[in-house]
Amino acid sequence: MEIIKKCKDFLETHYKLITIAGLLVIFLFVLIFGSVLVSGNKEEDFVFADTEFGKSIVQVTETGANKSKLTVPNGVKYIGRGAFLNSLTTLVELNLPSSLEIIENAAAPGLQNLERLNFASSSKLKSIGVGAFESCIRLKTVNFPAKTENGFEIKHFAFQGCVNLQEVKNLNNAISLGSDMFENSKIKDIQLSTKLKTIPSNAFRNLYLTEIEIPSSVESIGEDAFSGNTSLTKVVFHEGLKSIMSNAFYKSRITELNLPSSVESIGEYAFSGNASLTKVVFHEGLKNIKSNAFYGSGITELNFPSSIETISSSAFAFNKQLESVTFADNSNLKSLWYSVFENCIELKSVNFPTKSVNEIILKNSTFDKCDKLENVYLGESVTELGYAVFKGVKSIKTITLPSSIKKVASDVFFEWEANQTIIIDLPKSASNNWDKSWNNKCNAKIVWKEV
Repeated sequence: MEIIKKCKDFLETHYKLITIAGLLVIFLFVLIFGSVLVSGNKEEDFVFADTEFGKSIVQVTETGANKSKLTVPNGVKYIGRGAFLNSLTTLVELNLPSSLEIIENAAAPGLQNLERLNFASSSKLKSIGVGAFESCIRLKTVNFPAKTENGFEIKHFAFQGCVNLQEVKNLNNAISLGSDMFENSKIKDIQLSTKLKTIPSNAFRNLYLTEIEIPSSVESIGEDAFSGNTSLTKVVFHEGLKSIMSNAFYKSRITELNLPSSVESIGEYAFSGNASLTKVVFHEGLKNIKSNAFYGSGITELNFPSSIETISSSAFAFNKQLESVTFADNSNLKSLWYSVFENCIELKSVNFPTKSVNEIILKNSTFDKCDKLENVYLGESVTELGYAVFKGVKSIKTITLPSSIKKVASDVFFEWEANQTIIIDLPKSASNNWDKSWNNKCNAKIVWKEV
């Protein structure tokens, strides 16, 4: 009883010291182990497996699934499909180690609260799989490795649907990109790798880019690659680029274009819907401009190189500021397809090449509604005039059809008036091979070559 009494008296006298000591122990425990518990950098946060790729993460454990921050331990080389599905609602920050080489398809899609994705600054990363981080709707920042052994690839849809993604660092170390990669995000600035060969379709569609430089290594820009970047005002191209596919820069706000001589083809709607585009420079080497390529642009003057072969339907239609068009002599031009310059309401002058390697065909409605067109020089190589080529163009006072003309379709000079003159450098008998309605409702004076 005496011993118990003495213990009781000791506790009553020194309880404050004991309490302070206890708190101190707790504080030290939290200080030492707390970051581990919060950050989740213990191996207990993951289920591992040895695979053909080396040490791999199969999934996040229940312990890791309750944490907002996870750090994958060094030594892990592979993250498997669906590995982070247990962290759908909790994970805010994910840190990946320098040892990581492969992130499998759909490894971490739909992480609802993930905001930050950090790769080690120096990394062995090789591949980020299809849809790996797709639809991480709160993801704001991705820090790719600043240094890798041989660069890395990002596959299709890797970050598609990350609608709040604003900042992407070190993308210039990605040597291969997948389609729809960053589509519909809020990225404002990117730098591309000088080893990149192709910019795939939809890769940067509907972003907030203001300018972009295309490296000289890039040979092809895919469909819709930069379409819908309505803040994009400047694009710098380099020699080496060969093709610009359809809708590549649709609805941008580019003001000037200087396309390298290596570009051979411009796809459908490639630069259409861009009223801010006032100047474009084409160089020798360009062969084909596809339909609607510059539809609705604000270009004021066009000079085509001798290498141009085909300009497809409505390629420059509704360029309402366009005033003059000139084709270089000794041209390879073959055809202008339907409505190429339709509704170019300020167009005043068109000069075709005096001499051309090929016969030139003007398809239907080439200059429909070009109400201010005054001067047209057809050269010596135009052989065919399609339906309604000059329909309703009343501002031309005199036009000469060269001796090269073989076919004239119906309504070519529809509604021409008495104060207009058509000089035809052919005998009247040549019209026997023309459509019978070639001069339908044409009141212009027609002067034939005397035999």
